[in-house]
Amino acid sequence: MKIISIDSTTEIEEEIAAFNALWNDENQVISQKTSGSTGTPKVIEIPKWKMKNSAKMTGEFFDLNNCKTALICLSPNYIGGK
Repeated sequence: MKIISIDSTTEIEEEIAAFNALWNDENQVISQKTSGSTGTPKVIEIPKWKMKNSAKMTGEFFDLNNCKTALICLSPNYIGGK
């Protein structure tokens, strides 16, 4: 995968590497802090199978099945980018 960032390639590469490490560890859930937009921020646990299904549905919706590249405009530090 080729990663391109206008601000800092190193920073985004580190964020992606950190997410990849979480995804590939033995845990079946990923802990994520909520934004707090509707209340006090808290840590929630999201099962990896639910994230995988969500990504699959997104790919189907945008017809990305035959796509070789995609631009991710959200930081993987936040739930939207995960």
